Amino acid sequence: MSSSAFGYDAHATGQSSTAVGTTAAASGAQSSAFGRQASASGASSSAFGAISNAFADNSSAFGSHATAAGLNSTAVGAFSDVSGASSSAFGYGSAATGNQSLAAGSAARATGLNSTAVGTRATASGNSSTASGSEATASGEISSAYGSQSSAAGFGSSAYGAGSMANFGYATAVGANSAAEAQYATATGNNSGAYGELSSAYGYASAAAGQGSTAYGGFSAATGDYSVAVGAGATATAANSVAIGAGSVAAAPNTVSVGSAGNERRITNVANGVNATDAANVGQVQAVQSGLGNLANYTVAALENVRAEVRATRNEARQGVAAAMAMVQAPMPSKPGKVSWALNGASFKGEGAAGVSLAYRLNVDALMMVHASYAYGGGSAHGVRAGLAGEF
Repeated sequence: MSSSAFGYDAHATGQSSTAVGTTAAASGAQSSAFGRQASASGASSSAFGAISNAFADNSSAFGSHATAAGLNSTAVGAFSDVSGASSSAFGYGSAATGNQSLAAGSAARATGLNSTAVGTRATASGNSSTASGSEATASGEISSAYGSQSSAAGFGSSAYGAGSMANFGYATAVGANSAAEAQYATATGNNSGAYGELSSAYGYASAAAGQGSTAYGGFSAATGDYSVAVGAGATATAANSVAIGAGSVAAAPNTVSVGSAGNERRITNVANGVNATDAANVGQVQAVQSGLGNLANYTVAALENVRAEVRATRNEARQGVAAAMAMVQAPMPSKPGKVSWALNGASFKGEGAAGVSLAYRLNVDALMMVHASYAYGGGSAHGVRAGLAGEF
């Protein structure tokens, strides 16, 4: 089939090719070259623009100094450059050098395999990476950066928002100037920052600096390892500490705070504790207080009973002593068959007693008598004594 060449020193040497322009050259079969020094050397290739080049089969270059060198590639824009197979570049100075890559925007560059760069000076250098936005950069493999000057450098990392940064593996930053600067870290909110491994920050200017820490709320901060701060301005600085509520502060390890000095809060609707480590509510505390009060009352009553018994025993003992003191033996009668008697009174530590004693002289040769005494000191203090007395 015939070829066509138009212009000074133009050449159309490829089958069914067309060359238009000074020194234009169409050497590939069914190729087209339009423009001064335009060159279409690949089969079914097209070059449009001064010094444009379409070197590979099925490639297309549009624009001054545009170059499409990759198989099935497309370069659109002055000084655009495509060397990756099945890749495309759109915009002044754009470049798609990775296979199956796409660069769109002035000076945009997609150099990684299956990478996409969209925006002025956007760069996607990681394989399967995406950079969208002016000067956005996605250098990590399978990374994504969306927003002006955003950066995703870690493997599988994502940055969304102007100036956002996710520069470690699987890190995620969402919001203008947000930063996820540790492995598996997540920062969500303008000016938020997650700097500890496995940390998360949610809210404007929130910060999670401790390993495994979480900050939720504007200006919240969790700086202790595995700490949690929830609420605007909440702060958890110690390891394993938890601060709940706006302005709450947890500064001691392994503690939960719901306020701060001078800004304390009550916790309401707390169920009764069951296990030894459960929190107790006021109802349970009051029940314990009531039980202690009952125990105290019982103890006082028991002590009063003991005191009463001791008092009664003491009085009875004193009465017995007084009764013993009042139990004095009657004297020996003057003659056999005679009876003598004696009445006695006694007092011991406030207790009094009275006693009576009788003696009978036996009618025998020896001097002998029988005697009996009784004394009463009050209450149950009764005393009785009997005996035999004599002389030899």
